[in-house]
Amino acid sequence: MSYTLKYEILSENTCEVDGLEGDSTEVEIPEYYEADGKKYKVTEIGCAAFFERKTLTSVVLPNSIKKVHLHAFLGCQNLTSINLPDGLEYIGDHAFFHCHSLKSINIPKTVTYIGSIVFAECWELTSIEFPDNMTELSSAMLLDCSKLTSVKLPKGLKKLEAAFFYGCTSLTNITLPNTVTCIENLAFSGCKSLTSVNIPEKVSVIGWGVFDGCKGLKFKEGLYLYDHGKKCYGYMGNKKSVTEIIIPEGVTYINEKAFTGLKNLERIRIPDSVTSIGDYAFSKCEKLNDVRLPGSIVNFKPGKCPFEVK
Repeated sequence: MSYTLKYEILSENTCEVDGLEGDSTEVEIPEYYEADGKKYKVTEIGCAAFFERKTLTSVVLPNSIKKVHLHAFLGCQNLTSINLPDGLEYIGDHAFFHCHSLKSINIPKTVTYIGSIVFAECWELTSIEFPDNMTELSSAMLLDCSKLTSVKLPKGLKKLEAAFFYGCTSLTNITLPNTVTCIENLAFSGCKSLTSVNIPEKVSVIGWGVFDGCKGLKFKEGLYLYDHGKKCYGYMGNKKSVTEIIIPEGVTYINEKAFTGLKNLERIRIPDSVTSIGDYAFSKCEKLNDVRLPGSIVNFKPGKCPFEVK
């Protein structure tokens, strides 16, 4: 099958690939584009340049590429291989979203920015390694990568964003760098094969639902405390049998949705050290009838009461 690449001039010397005319299973992008007797270096893959090209299985990029813009390969469901060249600096939002057949991808050390949901729903992806120079990775980056088993996170990563590994059902273990201080909502939700994850001592924020559906994780039965015992994530273990919760002295914060849905919970004891309780912390605790709240608690947010029944 024949194809023609479309280009857009960016400057006197550079251009980007702007689209594709015709259909092909394999595309090789040249390092230079010639027009009107002038030669332009191909430095970028434009927005949605290969959007939903479902016949595409292989793409070869030249070493001159610096940026892959948003939606560039979104929906290329049969794309199995693409090289990201050394020198690449930028990968835009949703660039490889819905690339269901993509099996592996290299991220060069030169990359300094990766957008949100870039590799979400890459169902055939089994391993990925992020450059150590990155300190931030966006939310839902690897959402529903159901065959992912091997991940290397950057050494300097500060935060694991919301739903980062959501639905990575084949992931069995993960090592978080010691620099991580925050794990956002639903970060590991649905990782049913996960058996091992370390929580660095510096972590001071853990969002709600982080370990929902992680059936393979074995926590000590009872309250899960973090940030040197100052914060309470919630109850880990068999939640159906819990009728009473006693928060230990020294805890200052109870997480958002920490005990949501403990339907047999009847009593709560909260020490004077607690100064803040997250939104809906005890919501849907239908049998709760005995609560001790210390005077140190500040006002709750309107409409987000920790004891909302609905």
